Amino acid sequence: MSARPSRAGAAQRPWVRRERAHSNSVWHVGWKRLDDGRWLVAYEDDASRLIVGHGVYAEPEQAGAVRVLRRAIKKYGRPAGILSARGERFCAPEEAAGRGEASRFEQALAEMGIRHMISGAGQPLTGAKLRRFYGEVQGKLPHFDGDIDGLVRWWNTVKPHASLNWDELETPEQAYRRKKAPADPDPEGGGA
Repeated sequence: MSARPSRAGAAQRPWVRRERAHSNSVWHVGWKRLDDGRWLVAYEDDASRLIVGHGVYAEPEQAGAVRVLRRAIKKYGRPAGILSARGERFCAPEEAAGRGEASRFEQALAEMGIRHMISGAGQPLTGAKLRRFYGEVQGKLPHFDGDIDGLVRWWNTVKPHASLNWDELETPEQAYRRKKAPADPDPEGGGA
């Protein structure tokens, strides 16, 4: 009897069909309110489920989201796109957007040459990957004594992810390396 679960002969899981082929194609971003009242912002690579950047703030602020993004780009390279929810945490208010104004977050993405993709209303799977991570944060953070950095290290490097190569118990960090685009034209390490 095998010690690891087998996916042999199993039907393809529906969420796996909705992932990018290469790391740094799209990063998901979102905010999560923690039990202690602080706010966690995280960026997750779509193809590998790697948390490429995260930060904790007193309030969900666009400036914090931009700071975390810049740190993530320094470490992992520039993504082709960022997928965020609609709303004032990432987008300009409707009235301002109607006048052609952009939010600080949108301006930063434009300056970095990153495409901003906004999730559509009524599309629950759009943010499901990041919500899955936030569910782990909610349930496991007490086991890490509130240490977000430790929890992210565990998620990225220890915990196998069922949407990745389950037969190899692949972690997001391993999948990120495996899924890097073969010919990366971006000198900063970003990809398509």
